[in-house]
Amino acid sequence: MKKNLIVANWKMNLSLKDSKNRAREFATSITQLSERFKKNLPHIVICPSFSALSAVHTSVRATRGLVKVGSQDCFWDPQGAFTGEESPVFLRELGVEYIIVGHSERRMYLGETHDMIEKKIHSFVKEHTLIPILCVGEKKEDRASAKRTQVISRQILSAISSIRKHKPARPLVIAYEPVWAIGTGNPCTARDCARVNSLIKKILSSYLGTAYTAEWCRIIYGGSVSAKNIRDFVVEGISEGALVGGASLQAREFFHLIRSLL
Repeated sequence: MKKNLIVANWKMNLSLKDSKNRAREFATSITQLSERFKKNLPHIVICPSFSALSAVHTSVRATRGLVKVGSQDCFWDPQGAFTGEESPVFLRELGVEYIIVGHSERRMYLGETHDMIEKKIHSFVKEHTLIPILCVGEKKEDRASAKRTQVISRQILSAISSIRKHKPARPLVIAYEPVWAIGTGNPCTARDCARVNSLIKKILSSYLGTAYTAEWCRIIYGGSVSAKNIRDFVVEGISEGALVGGASLQAREFFHLIRSLL
């Protein structure tokens, strides 16, 4: 049985000093908790800003792998004339193991396209041994016009099109982001989450095969979660974890979210 995956997305928050302190405080709490619940602890990943990656990696090293480090984005080529971008090779050298790909904020504000996302998935899975966390989800207008299935299917199939034939034995994480619910006051329910997760699993199974999907693919929830509702989405919403935003910025709050799953 797969362990749950809990990913902290700090976005463009926390200074270098604050990032180091939060990571160190959280690492200390998790290390103490692991003495009682090591076998049941979920896989935990912290994704700080680029400037704090090295410092956070150093801060969580004492957990001996209980807490891993991820990046909020990355370019698809290992090097070249790509001003402002980060290389997957360089990030790997910093201890990065996970990469968030296609987050709704990058699609919305930075114009990240299906083609760009596909190149990243292809690069990370086949060449650079990084684990991609592919974000998919529909907007309010898509949900209202019953285009949810069409939108989510396109996001997934376009992203994994180049790995379909080879299906490398590498993990692939899909994070369902209900864009229509985030920050709108109209929350996604566990029941709605379960419905979409079943859709995503069906898409992956039909495209990559049932066996491959069961072994290598993990579907997590990427909406607004906290210690109070995380179990709803993981249990009733049949998610295998969560991509956590605001609730991960405070070490104690994020710790309580993890603790509530045990």
